[in-house]
Amino acid sequence: MKKEKTPKLNKKDLTGFTLLKSIYTRFTLLNNIYTRFTLLNNIYTRFTLLKSIYIGHEKTKRNKISFIVAILVIAVFGILGVGKVQAEMVFSYGFEDWGGSIATTPSYPIGSAYSSYCDEHAAITEVVQEYQGCSAHSGNYYILISHANASLNPPVPGITGGGAQPRMNFGIGQHAAGSNCGQDDSFDLADVNTGEFFVTFWAYTSDWTPVANTPDAKLKWVRFYYALGADQALWYITRNHHNVNEPRFRIDGSGDYINGGSEPSFADGSWHKFSLYCNYNTEVSAIWYDEENPTLDNAYLLREGYPFNASTRPDPIVIVGNWSAHNPTAPVFHGIDDIEIWDGLPTATPCSNYNNQTECEANGCNYCEGTCQTESCPITIRADVNQDSQINTTDAQLTLRNSLGLDMTSTNWQTSSTTGDVNCDLTSNSTDAMLIIRHSLGLSMVGSGWCEGN
Repeated sequence: MKKEKTPKLNKKDLTGFTLLKSIYTRFTLLNNIYTRFTLLNNIYTRFTLLKSIYIGHEKTKRNKISFIVAILVIAVFGILGVGKVQAEMVFSYGFEDWGGSIATTPSYPIGSAYSSYCDEHAAITEVVQEYQGCSAHSGNYYILISHANASLNPPVPGITGGGAQPRMNFGIGQHAAGSNCGQDDSFDLADVNTGEFFVTFWAYTSDWTPVANTPDAKLKWVRFYYALGADQALWYITRNHHNVNEPRFRIDGSGDYINGGSEPSFADGSWHKFSLYCNYNTEVSAIWYDEENPTLDNAYLLREGYPFNASTRPDPIVIVGNWSAHNPTAPVFHGIDDIEIWDGLPTATPCSNYNNQTECEANGCNYCEGTCQTESCPITIRADVNQDSQINTTDAQLTLRNSLGLDMTSTNWQTSSTTGDVNCDLTSNSTDAMLIIRHSLGLSMVGSGWCEGN
């Protein structure tokens, strides 16, 4: 039998084969480098986290055991890839079950350790549907506080005068020491075992005038108590003699303040969102003002390295406490609504909750043909397969890799129905990779079938 000769490849075929082989070799090398870089980056990330914990440890010079435990947790959970469980809301209240008085309202959440504070709270607060043109932030009801040594004008049935002690305490804890204002005992801060507490609520407040020649009338807006009379975290809001609102922040009752500087007036009769977070594990605390999706990166004020009086939780949490040093001399009132307490920082609001483009994009989402979504809006991708605004050999290498059926998840390949299909033949293959190289070299694409841009 006559043996058939293997057909020889002509020079043109060899040139194309050599080019493809060269591309694949370089791609393999780049992929190996990328894999090693990713490993080094993960190691560096864990080292940076350990370093930050060590610095905090050196600052406080305490609790060596917790430092060692933190290292072990990071080592074990970092290797396993296990992350923190999503934060959960442990308490919420919007005054919608109002029954006319504390005694007749189920689940009334506000308490106090002293009956005198309960009496004043009852005298200067009332759940209302509207006051001075301001209705509830959501639902039908909110709590109104007359908070000065002056009576409201116009008056509100159920509010018998003004005062400085609304004492809106949440979490039973020390309330058991005395009168609890009829508080529902089902919510106990001791049941939160994450070591993290996040409180958020909506409020509006009228303006106030400090005592004459007093430069700073401070309102204890949110307090995390350690014990009665001692603070773990204290957030003041002020109205100083320059008529500028200035959030102030104090941790550990130390008298060491962070001043927030000038802030657009929140004493304008409109609803604003206030949030405070304390992490007793990492000794980090933060506040946010009018922030829908709070993170430590966008905190209005951030405090690090304070041990919260060596405690593990607040007892209790106070929203709208008393004035410090000087009470306003003119009527002042606040509205409070939609109170939430979480066992950690809540995750961001889902993009699908936003209904218009302005709100959607302001919260870091993408508005695509009437839909707000986390994912990028669909676009037509052909030659620039990694969407870096360049068409070069990197795009060719990625196109070739994809055509070989290799895993693309570790690359910047942008998946779409047209990615890499530069000759519009409804498929992406080695021919497209060759065309992308040709284009990147500045050669004429006439007659090549190149359709990028069409």
